[in-house]
Amino acid sequence: MKPTTYIIAALACICLALGAGWRSERAGRAADAAAHEAAIAKANAAALERAAERDAEAAEVVRLARLASDRQLASTINEGNARAERVRTITRVVEVPAGCPVHLPDGVRAEVDAALSAAVAAGRRLRAGPGAGDPARAG
Repeated sequence: MKPTTYIIAALACICLALGAGWRSERAGRAADAAAHEAAIAKANAAALERAAERDAEAAEVVRLARLASDRQLASTINEGNARAERVRTITRVVEVPAGCPVHLPDGVRAEVDAALSAAVAAGRRLRAGPGAGDPARAG
């Protein structure tokens, strides 16, 4: 064989080796990119799961706050209705002559004062927020 044939064969081998190395590097980069995409997908799934857990916890807090508020509202309504009925009973018993200026009996005045105090206390509890004054939530 001629020396040029050896040179051409050597150049061909070098080109083949470079091509194989380039392909190998390209495959490695593709594998790295795939691993990177998989890690991103896993992190996104974990973040979505944590967000779903936080949403569920927030929904439970809202539900419990609503139940407490509903109980407090029902108690306030029942107490107000009972006070109104006591006032009705007292005013039915007292006879007011025609043309007489309105004067509230002592029992009615006491009920009005108690209702006012209860309303002020309920307003303070409402402004303080859910769980304020609840020893179970203190801490």
